[in-house]
Amino acid sequence: MKERPALMGAEAKARIRELLEDSGTRFLKVQTTGVGADARIISLTLMDTFGGFSRFVFNPGFDIEPITEKLTGLRNDVLKNGMSWAEWHDELKDAFSKAKTIVAWNMSFDRAKIENEQLLASAVIEDVVGDCSFVDAMELFSGAVGKDTKYTKLMNALGHPTPVDPVEYLLEVRQLLEREAGI
Repeated sequence: MKERPALMGAEAKARIRELLEDSGTRFLKVQTTGVGADARIISLTLMDTFGGFSRFVFNPGFDIEPITEKLTGLRNDVLKNGMSWAEWHDELKDAFSKAKTIVAWNMSFDRAKIENEQLLASAVIEDVVGDCSFVDAMELFSGAVGKDTKYTKLMNALGHPTPVDPVEYLLEVRQLLEREAGI
């Protein structure tokens, strides 16, 4: 069996160990209606380092495209029964209040989408996420995956194609980080 090259340097491995050992670390997965500036969040999942999670499904206020249904596994009939960001506000604030650090594969995208939802709900991001710090897991890898294919390459590294359940995805990202950090 061919040994694959290490994805992270010693500094990144140490940071990953620190994050995985901290009970205040939460892994974030956001699913959206698309990738454009006007894309809305339709699902947000936060998972702690022990595998416990909170998942929120949002009604974007319009039908999503069939390709988005296929990629996310979320159907329009399910989303129509979801609540708005404003209606989930207290539960979101409670879920984020347990976090010291939020880790996501593409944090700049996820944070921008959260900020957009907060603006649409006439609030600021700190109102929900508090003062937790944000870490981009992609940046912890020394051989950063190409911008246009990062999600596909991550899924290939995890051994399966998209789509995938957000909780399963977060568990597997955590396992990938553990494996690379030698934990």
